[in-house]
Amino acid sequence: MKVRVMPSERDRHPEEEQLEGYAMGTLSGTEAAALEQHLLGCGECRRRLDDTVEYVTAMRQAAARFRLESRSGEPGNFLSRFGWRLRNALASLLRRPRRF
Repeated sequence: MKVRVMPSERDRHPEEEQLEGYAMGTLSGTEAAALEQHLLGCGECRRRLDDTVEYVTAMRQAAARFRLESRSGEPGNFLSRFGWRLRNALASLLRRPRRF
């Protein structure tokens, strides 16, 4: 007979949405505190958070560059410029060596 052990709250890893919310500063104080408590003991989730922070930072930088260029009146199609920047930002993240 197998006994199924339910994971404790501390053993549960956060979902990607929680990591993204933390990286963007949109979690409530209680949610952020619970995530920080988990991060203290979980190297895997700290690495996942590092990757998420890099992604959020790259997207914010791409959006900021796009806002500056669109104000300058540069010619070009919005979607093609945005797509090009998004592909370059993602390619840059994928080229970085993964830390395990």
